[in-house]
Amino acid sequence: GWVITGQKVWNSQAVEADWAVCLARTDATVSKHAGLTYFLIPMNADGVDVRPLRQVTGIWEFNEVFLDEVFVPDSQVVANPGDGWRIAVTTLSNERFAMGSATFGHGSRALVRRLLESGDHAGTRDDAVRVLGRNAALELSVSALNLRNAVTRMNGTTDGNSADNSVRKVWHAIAQRDASRALVSILGPRAAVGHPEQPYTFDFLGLPAILFGGGTIEIQLDIIARRVLSLPR
Repeated sequence: GWVITGQKVWNSQAVEADWAVCLARTDATVSKHAGLTYFLIPMNADGVDVRPLRQVTGIWEFNEVFLDEVFVPDSQVVANPGDGWRIAVTTLSNERFAMGSATFGHGSRALVRRLLESGDHAGTRDDAVRVLGRNAALELSVSALNLRNAVTRMNGTTDGNSADNSVRKVWHAIAQRDASRALVSILGPRAAVGHPEQPYTFDFLGLPAILFGGGTIEIQLDIIARRVLSLPR
């Protein structure tokens, strides 16, 4: 088996997870991608310490995980030692597919419509209607990309590692970022406070999780530049 010691921050839902994926360096004599191995580790194993990170929203979506001489048997190695990067790319691609396919959240038209109907927005009704129209368009564009990707997968014209996943992930993040900012722009002084019955401020404060989770917009754009456009490094 193997003994793993290390630490990683920004692990989503680690405090609730039963198992973790661990990509660890097992061969320092080869190139950086070739020396990685893909492990499966139970979160209740001896030496695993999960420390939740409280966000500004008050929840603990992310966590820091410490591994202190955690024993991992050979049976919990996926494929062979050194195959970790190949498997991790597939894992990340599927993660981005799932995140990009998620129901539109931050700045959703449902939230804007709720604010419009309550009349609690600042400025004129026309201002709020314009935000509703634009946010609805962003939401529908994300849905259209999701549908196109699902159809191409069903037809077998794209694979699980398609760069389309990164395109959809980055647009999903950009759309939610712009929509959430637009929602806050029509709140006026109410943007400084918030409670469960009026979750508009909570929506904006939770936005960084979307922008960081699964790879930032900048990381996704780099992947698109190299894998789709074949731009020089």
